[in-house]
Amino acid sequence: MDEVKDPKREESFEEVVERYLPRIFNLVYLRVEDYEEARDLTQEIFLKAYKAYPSFKGDSSPYTWLYRIALNHTTNFLKKRSRLKSVSLDKLFEDDPNFISYEEDKRTELREEKIREKVMDLPHPYRDVIILFYFDSMSIEDISRVLNIPKGTVKSRLSRGREILSRWLRGLWETK
Repeated sequence: MDEVKDPKREESFEEVVERYLPRIFNLVYLRVEDYEEARDLTQEIFLKAYKAYPSFKGDSSPYTWLYRIALNHTTNFLKKRSRLKSVSLDKLFEDDPNFISYEEDKRTELREEKIREKVMDLPHPYRDVIILFYFDSMSIEDISRVLNIPKGTVKSRLSRGREILSRWLRGLWETK
């Protein structure tokens, strides 16, 4: 990629990629749960960002800007994927001895999947802080900087997000 640098910005696009690629990849991977798919989507996200970089005004940090692009791109991808009906490949591997242990772990996997789904169902303000705090391992201070909101707001959104998740998940587990 050519170096795109605006004199008003401190970082070239190349520097932005080097700095934020691992974090954006982790976000995408946590959402799509497929390594190869996450690699492809991350590449698409950075291509979108590269094309849009000249219009990036710098009103937010480059990470916040990339985070929004990644969130929107993966959301669109997940919507399309959920619409597609595909045949499960599980039956192809039934003779594999590891398949049994996979089935034994299925309950745990389903539980984790439900938690991820419920996190993605949270309203945006709560979802963003939950993802950044738990999945990106960011501190309250870093989240405050990335989202450009006060630390107290981050703490209250984390608390409220946890409360909503707890209520949803309690209801989910009790009905099973």
